[in-house]
Amino acid sequence: MVSRRFLACLAAAGVELMVAGPVHAQAWQPTRAVEIISSTGVGGAQDRLARTLQSIMQTGKLTAVPMVVVNKPGGSGAISEAYLNRTPGDGHALLVSSALMLTSHIMGRANYNYTDLSPIAQLFHEYPVLVVRTESPIKDGKDFIARIKTAADSVSVGVTVLGTAHHISIARAAKSAGVDPKRLKMVTFKAGSDALIATMGGHIDASVSSASNILSSLENGTVRAIAISSPQRIAGPLAKVPTWKEIGIDSVASNFRTVFGPRGLNDAQIAYWEQVLSKVTVSEQWKKQVQDNAWVEGFLDNAQTLQVLAQEYEMLKGVMTDLGMAKK
Repeated sequence: MVSRRFLACLAAAGVELMVAGPVHAQAWQPTRAVEIISSTGVGGAQDRLARTLQSIMQTGKLTAVPMVVVNKPGGSGAISEAYLNRTPGDGHALLVSSALMLTSHIMGRANYNYTDLSPIAQLFHEYPVLVVRTESPIKDGKDFIARIKTAADSVSVGVTVLGTAHHISIARAAKSAGVDPKRLKMVTFKAGSDALIATMGGHIDASVSSASNILSSLENGTVRAIAISSPQRIAGPLAKVPTWKEIGIDSVASNFRTVFGPRGLNDAQIAYWEQVLSKVTVSEQWKKQVQDNAWVEGFLDNAQTLQVLAQEYEMLKGVMTDLGMAKK
């Protein structure tokens, strides 16, 4: 051990000393296969994202170990979160999740909140779009608002699950227009594609969907997009779709995607995955995914992600309370 007297002598001689940081801050890297956990089944949005991350990490040689996608659907994400947290402090498992994690906890559907896991990074935003069939008498977003102001339940709107960002976007729009969001006629479907088919067939008046799910239908003219819940217009195929803000309605809702580790990850483990994910989001393969799916880039590091999750949780809690869906 180096004596204090020796260190004092060096300091007196003007020698600068490099003091080693704590052990947990030293470099860490995975030593065995890493699971990327999806809260949806094969083919679902989270599954596709997990496989995209797997592909980029492996083809780009961003990690030296195999990456394996594991599907744990069900329970509004609760099953995947419990599976992730079975190995606290182990950096060999990641979970791709959405804003549904927050609303599920607010509604009491899931035991785990973001504070019970280890947030690593936010990847991007995906903003819900309100669509109607091409022949719909609902002309645009203003017309939609006028109709629900006349009678809140006069327009049927399809979503996959109540409490998702899609539902939140319509609830916020209704409240901004002075309409009680609890009175809206929301129709749930097993998948976004089912809601879209029902919209095109005239079985429901409208549906809210992720941009990536409606692009082909927009291109072939079977639906019209009348409003998007983004803070500003999105470039590309959705450039002509007005935001709610443009028609005087306050409704911004993002189905943001975040990557988590199990609870108890140390600084070095978080830092490792943070830098790997940051490299993923600057790769050409990722940029193509962003363009093809109409995602909005929004990478945030661990500290920024924690701050945003706290803000989003409070906002969503307010909306869920308005809907009468917050657990008391």
